Amino acid sequence: MYIAVHYEIPPAASHVVVEYVQKAIACSFHIGQAKPIRHRHHGTWLALRMVLSTTFAMLAALKVGGLVDYLVDWRDVIEDAAAAMEYWEEESPDMAKGKEIIRYLLKQIDETRHSGGSEGQA
Repeated sequence: MYIAVHYEIPPAASHVVVEYVQKAIACSFHIGQAKPIRHRHHGTWLALRMVLSTTFAMLAALKVGGLVDYLVDWRDVIEDAAAAMEYWEEESPDMAKGKEIIRYLLKQIDETRHSGGSEGQA
């Protein structure tokens, strides 16, 4: 994922990089679809941080463009993650910050798409 986001990939290697990025995104997507928890247990904070980090990975892939768009309900998964952060934000200020960052990046992606930019387009 890091290479796809931060470097220009040579055409000869792009299919390999995209394949691995899509596997990472599929894993992130699967974690995000697990519907974040709404009751406290011994793994609550770890699970929330995992959802947050995988959501950031999906947002990074969206900014690059063409790596997540094939997943029809990617927006729902990202918005569910923001909602989970919002649910727990009173008890954990870092969840409030995570929610703000998710919504800020999603807004940037939307604005780029509406202005005709290439970020997040398939």
